[in-house]
Amino acid sequence: MKTLLSVVLLSAIAFAAKPTPIKVTIVAPSEDRAFRVHGTGLIGAVQGWKTRNVVFMVNAIIDGEHARLKCAEGRHGCTAIGPGEYDAEVEKDNVWIHQVKPVTHQLIRDHWKVAGSW
Repeated sequence: MKTLLSVVLLSAIAFAAKPTPIKVTIVAPSEDRAFRVHGTGLIGAVQGWKTRNVVFMVNAIIDGEHARLKCAEGRHGCTAIGPGEYDAEVEKDNVWIHQVKPVTHQLIRDHWKVAGSW
């Protein structure tokens, strides 16, 4: 019985959906807007308002199809991304775009969702 259970679990893991590596072409600079943030409590009162740019949409070509991608990174937002070709992974309507930050050469992997076409 244990052997059968382990075979079933291993086969389920082997057939689990895995992201497919592809190339994504960004055709327009990312759209962003200024977003004002204010902390809470005493610290927020001392710091005051801060403004930061939040990236929320980008136009891309994925496998020859025009796709509008929406940032799905939650509260910290996606990194600004310029036109060009990037390595990415796709799973259903989820796209993870990989880019390297200039100067620090840090690898960034942002989560985007397909929101439609353009």
